Amino acid sequence: VAAGHGIDFSADAHETGMSSELLDDYEVGTWSPSYTEGSSNIESGSTAHMYLKIGDLIHVWGNIRTSSSASGSSAFYINSLPINSYNQASAHYNGTLMGDNGWSTTTSNMVCQIASNSGLIRFWKNSGASVGNITLNEIGPDANIMYAISYRCA
Repeated sequence: VAAGHGIDFSADAHETGMSSELLDDYEVGTWSPSYTEGSSNIESGSTAHMYLKIGDLIHVWGNIRTSSSASGSSAFYINSLPINSYNQASAHYNGTLMGDNGWSTTTSNMVCQIASNSGLIRFWKNSGASVGNITLNEIGPDANIMYAISYRCA
């Protein structure tokens, strides 16, 4: 232990060039995002968003349930991550995305993504050579959106 300020691993053999070997941050919690298509498209009380932060690595995951009247043709994103991603040129973090119930998209190749220096999670689909945003019209009403992604945070 490093005088009550974390766990110091510097006595262990390591590669040169490490910026720090002090584990000084650990958090577990929930967070409340906003959505690009507005909260009226999300079933009230049916979402759960959690995070685990160890050092500068954060893992977020959750479940969103769309409302019975959910619709929208714009890209559907989760805004307001608990901590923005690290600002590193060309860094993109990819995670898992799954849906059930009302999904009307036929693609099975879906991911979530966080770009460098960002506070939002984008939902993407890939159908052959075409990559595009996922919209609420493709997700549909009364559907579940489940996601999980890890990223380096600011």
